Amino acid sequence: MFAPALKSVLASFGSTSETVAAFLLLIFVTGYAAGPLLWAPLSELYGRRLITNITNVLFLFTNLASGAAPTLTALIWARFFGGFFSSACFVLGGGIINDAILPEFQGKVMAVYSFGALLSPVFGPMTFVLTCG
Repeated sequence: MFAPALKSVLASFGSTSETVAAFLLLIFVTGYAAGPLLWAPLSELYGRRLITNITNVLFLFTNLASGAAPTLTALIWARFFGGFFSSACFVLGGGIINDAILPEFQGKVMAVYSFGALLSPVFGPMTFVLTCG
């Protein structure tokens, strides 16, 4: 939900560059793409619970760092690591469902779990418009 606030974020740092704006959006996705290369193997070594809990706490800290970033460079790094740490839930979600849910219910639970990724881009902006618009 960073894109609607992008202009005001750039203004607070004294920038009007469209390149920087695009980069701020891209850098989170770059971290999100790089994270699974580390989280999947680590979860096999140390377990899904430990990796999920650690990355969730680190994701919280990167969100706090994004909000308190004193410079544009700090914001860029915080957003990269935010994407990096948030990708663990995406990578490990299916395995966690497989571990926690009885086999006869796994298909239904995976369908509901998948709806989050499919529908959040629809409901997120719609909720923003309804509450702020």
